[in-house]
Amino acid sequence: MSNLIMTSNIQTKKLLKSEAFGIQGFLRAGYDDYMSARILINHDLLLQGAIMANTAVEKYFKAILLFAQDKSKYTHKTTELLKRISIVDAGLYTQIDKSFIADLEKSYMLRYIDSAPAGFRICLIKRKLLAELDSTVSLLIDRIKFRDSSGKGYQEDKYHIDFKERNVALYENNYLLNKIPKENFLIGIDDVYEFFVDKDLGFLEVFYKTNVSGVSDK
Repeated sequence: MSNLIMTSNIQTKKLLKSEAFGIQGFLRAGYDDYMSARILINHDLLLQGAIMANTAVEKYFKAILLFAQDKSKYTHKTTELLKRISIVDAGLYTQIDKSFIADLEKSYMLRYIDSAPAGFRICLIKRKLLAELDSTVSLLIDRIKFRDSSGKGYQEDKYHIDFKERNVALYENNYLLNKIPKENFLIGIDDVYEFFVDKDLGFLEVFYKTNVSGVSDK
């Protein structure tokens, strides 16, 4: 059995090894997907990064739900997972930007472009996408911690190793870790990706730069 603490409500549980492995698997994969998303976005692959960001958030949500012994059928829809998060961790739910989660889910639909209906539209702005992803993951990254073998501290995971070693993939354009005010980080020339489906013309993709100013905190 493994000791596990969920920091959102200071709840400690002893879990069967199989349960602990399941949660650890989601957390490990969630962080790997998060780092993959950051790399893709920082290399201007905004749609691909948003799709990977959705899978990262999905896995963190599932880890929390598994810890809470939520028995609902799992789904790839992060908006549905977030509704269940509201039941097991209301404090976390209030801090999550619901519109950002909805945008990630929309992006995830574009794994198969032909599944997007007429009128579908999404706009992704590079630094805003990074900022919202980093902000969201910062709420999730330490939600669940495993006790170390001493029973007094916590196991060091990949995030904390990368944080201490100032891994470039984690720190690049990360307004939180680089201590940049969010409003300052968002303003300036930025890369934009737009995708929309026209009932007559089919799907259209547009890549361009824009001068972002006066962006709200959300």
